[in-house]
Amino acid sequence: MQSSQSTPDQPDHSLLRDMRYTIIPHRLRGITAGLAALDLEANPDTLVTLAPDSADAVQHDALVAYTRPVTCVAAIHSRALLQFLGLQCNGSSLDTLAGEPRSADELWIGTFRGNDGAPLDVVPASVVDAWHDPEEIALAWLTTSDFAAQGLANAMADPKLTSAAITPMLRRTFETLPKVVNQWFFERAVLRANA
Repeated sequence: MQSSQSTPDQPDHSLLRDMRYTIIPHRLRGITAGLAALDLEANPDTLVTLAPDSADAVQHDALVAYTRPVTCVAAIHSRALLQFLGLQCNGSSLDTLAGEPRSADELWIGTFRGNDGAPLDVVPASVVDAWHDPEEIALAWLTTSDFAAQGLANAMADPKLTSAAITPMLRRTFETLPKVVNQWFFERAVLRANA
């Protein structure tokens, strides 16, 4: 008989399973949708090939009414996954969170176990060194996190979050972050049924 009781150091198995097989993949699909939305916005002629008879009806405003919300949600998913991995975007620096999540009931990478039964390590901020342009990747993650966290009242206060410069930053995040999630979480996390 399987127990689904939580312990202080290990939450209920069903919560871990849901996080591993439902929640994290859902967030990754949201990031993929955000990348597709950026591609669509950059190449609106794609719509013409999909619906050649309505080419005149496809207007920029209608296009961005779809792409911008999808892109914003993808940025929010990105920020949540960075935090899940143990990465903290603090103003101008990408840092690794030390040891524990912000609250006792928060699921994060350290909640999961590897093959050896030990908690998974948080992702070091140096993970960006895996790319040929680590400073750009770190800046993209920081900018995306700031973009996702901006409040409505001050949405126009930061020019870097309202200019055309945000799009390449979002793109780099949407291209790189899923690879980090795969390498540091999916390839290492092991779920075992509780005894």
